[in-house]
Amino acid sequence: QPKDKDEQGNPIVPVPKAEILWNLDKAKTQDCIVLVEGIFDAWAVGPRGVATLGKALTDQQTVLLAQAGKPVIIFRDNTGVKGYELARTAKKLAGWEIPTWIAKLPERFKDPGQVAQRDENHEQAIEEYIRKSVEPMTDSLIFRLAGMR
Repeated sequence: QPKDKDEQGNPIVPVPKAEILWNLDKAKTQDCIVLVEGIFDAWAVGPRGVATLGKALTDQQTVLLAQAGKPVIIFRDNTGVKGYELARTAKKLAGWEIPTWIAKLPERFKDPGQVAQRDENHEQAIEEYIRKSVEPMTDSLIFRLAGMR
């Protein structure tokens, strides 16, 4: 039984973060969704930014992205992200036939949120990083990310 209550006295039942994509409601009104890890990263990206609230994309989150019906750009942190993690995310999206691209953050930044800390025009800077590095997700790229080729 939940202990916390809202202003009206109704119990507050927490939703597991595996079932949430932060900012999806706003992002699905944009031309595409930029998938990042954390809330501050999504904020730094702007209205297209959607946070998974962790490194892994869950099955429930994948369904939410499929229901949004928008192309997805995977734009992950530089901290500890391995190629196989990107490949696993890409394979999940491909399983739902979601058009997917991957973009890289310059190595000098640990995550998109750090761009916001260093540049007051962070949305434009991030847009430029995405534009310069975006690559369509193909089977050969998935294999390369996973270290299989």
